[in-house]
Parts: sequence; structure tokens; C-alpha cells
Amino acid sequence: MKFKRYIVVVPMVVSKLELLTFSGNKYTWVSFWDDLRGLHSKCIFRKFKIFVDQPDPASSPPKLFVCTLVNAQSVEEAYKKGTENVLALSNSLVRLFSEGFEPKYHETIVIPFHPAGLPPTIEGTISVELVKLTTKNGNVEEIATPYSAWKPKVAVLGKAAHKEYVTAYFKVPKIEAGISEMPTIRMSPKEVLLNIETHLKKTRAFKSSDEARLMNLVATLYSAAVTTENMSVSYLLLWQILESFASSKDDGGKLFTGTIINRIRGLLQEEGYDDDTTRRVNSILGMLGKKNNIQIIAEMLGEYVFVGKSIAELKGQVDRLREIRGAIVHPKVSRRLDANKLMVSYKELRDIVDKLFRKLS
Repeated sequence: MKFKRYIVVVPMVVSKLELLTFSGNKYTWVSFWDDLRGLHSKCIFRKFKIFVDQPDPASSPPKLFVCTLVNAQSVEEAYKKGTENVLALSNSLVRLFSEGFEPKYHETIVIPFHPAGLPPTIEGTISVELVKLTTKNGNVEEIATPYSAWKPKVAVLGKAAHKEYVTAYFKVPKIEAGISEMPTIRMSPKEVLLNIETHLKKTRAFKSSDEARLMNLVATLYSAAVTTENMSVSYLLLWQILESFASSKDDGGKLFTGTIINRIRGLLQEEGYDDDTTRRVNSILGMLGKKNNIQIIAEMLGEYVFVGKSIAELKGQVDRLREIRGAIVHPKVSRRLDANKLMVSYKELRDIVDKLFRKLS
């Protein structure tokens, strides 16, 4: 069966939630987003073309429309290939900007690139650069190429937007006075937007396929963690990021198995070594066992986040964070977990994962 070329358009929402504390034990989420209009009509790797639907100044999170071309034998196959390609790009953008990039797969549009019977000489010139997209209120109004144009057959209702907002980049809901802190707004530098391919190449420069899979998984977890307003869910996702990084540093085994260690201890006794010598050897053998996740995570944080901090202190900090994770997932324990304790631990874990994620990305 002959392959056809399809245009696949995947909308993507960009946002990031930060937790604000105010009035003692009360807290609220605040949405932040970057001005990404510098990406409008920009082609990336000659594979993607991005259109940004964001008013000026911005009063809502930007919606990116990512266009890509795929060769497929059916619309279903084109959808699968196109969304997989956009997901890979999304994960790279998450790592580059430390924001939540959420592809809206249910809004994906798949259409043939050109009418049937296009001359082969023209077909060979087809590229994603030729695609033009018209959007309004977060919806696609028209997809056009030099050879054809497509419009939705059914009108999509626009989204109502309030006219009042704080600034072009973030909006604060109505809350009580007395906010004790405001999160740092980490905007996307213009030089990164203008030179995005160079920066994306760095995030895609994996040493192995295993590393690529790990970073794609972590990017998906991070995007979900920083865009959900459920603190418990976000906490579990952030903790899973630590465990995912730790698993990549675990060699999966240990120098001596339990059977070998016990055999060595037995030989010491058979050979008549004194108790002091036996204890010293046992102590050394005990340190040769497999490291647990707490140890691995603590060493990883000591290397990338808290340089100079003792491993013993970091192990205690990680262990406390793990206890909160356990309290969330085990109902009987979670009854003793008050909201304030969860909030304090969440902010601590969020800060750690943010720093580690940026360092390892």
C-alpha cells in the first residue's frame, strides 16, 4: 500500500503551578506561564512548525500548535506517528524550560497534506515550512498550504476570558491579604527562544537509548507534577522522579551476595581468628552490600544539589521525605498527616527536584 503524507497538528498547553503560603497554615496555587510568542511560526529541525495562540498581553496560558508531517498508510497511523513525534518534542521542551507542556491529544487534527494527483515534481518539494495555521481563542480556524486549505466543518465554541489580569505572564486568584512569599518567576530567555534548536540539541544528546527513555519518562512526570493542583499527587510524582534518577545510578547488584558473606564469616571462625579481627572484617563486609535507594538518592543530591553537605545529613532529609510519601500512599498512616506538614514537605521536595531536574537536563 502506498504511503500518503499527512499534516498532524497537536495543540499543547504551557503552564506551571507554584504553591504560595499565606495566613498561617493556608495556601493557594498560582499559575505562571512564559511569553513564548517568539516561537510563533518557527520551524524546528525541519520537522516541526510551531504556532502560538496567545493574546498581547497574555491573560491565559499560551497554547502552542505543533505541526508535523508524517508518511502513513492511514489516518490512524498518521495520528500515532505524529503524536509520538510531538511527545518527544514536548519532553525536550519540558527539560529546556522546566515548565509543564501538556499535549492535548484529543484535539489533534490529521489531514492529507495535498489533494490527490499532485505532480511528483511538486510532491518532492513538500515540507512543514509550507504549512500555515490560523487560530483564534485556542482553536484552529484554518490549515493552509500552497496547494490546498482546510477548515473545520463544525464551529468550535470560543472560550470566555476575563478582561482583568495582573501582568502579561501570571495571574493571581483572589486570596486573603498577608502573602508571606512570592515564587521566583523563571522566564524563558529570549536568546533561548531565538536559538532554540541549539539548546534543544543539547537536551536530545543522549548517550544511550536507556538514557533517552529515562529522560523522556522523567520529563513526563515533571510536567504532570508541576501542573496538577492536587498536592498529594504532585508529591508522589516528584518522589518518583528521585527514584527514577536513582534507579539509573544503581548497578543492580552488589559485590558480595549474602551467601558469600556468610561463607566468609564461617571460614574466619574455622580458621580461629580472634573476635576483634572477625568484627572488623564483618564491618567491612557489611559496607560492601547493595546500596538502598535512600543512600543512592542522598549521594546524588550531594553531587548535584547540595554540594558539600554530609551524606549522613542528606540521608536523614531524604528519609523524612520518603516517610511523607509513605503516609500519602498508605491510608492508615495518612490519617496522621496534617495539611501543614504535607505542605512544608512538598515545598522542600519541589525545590530539590526542580534543582536536580535542571542540573541533569
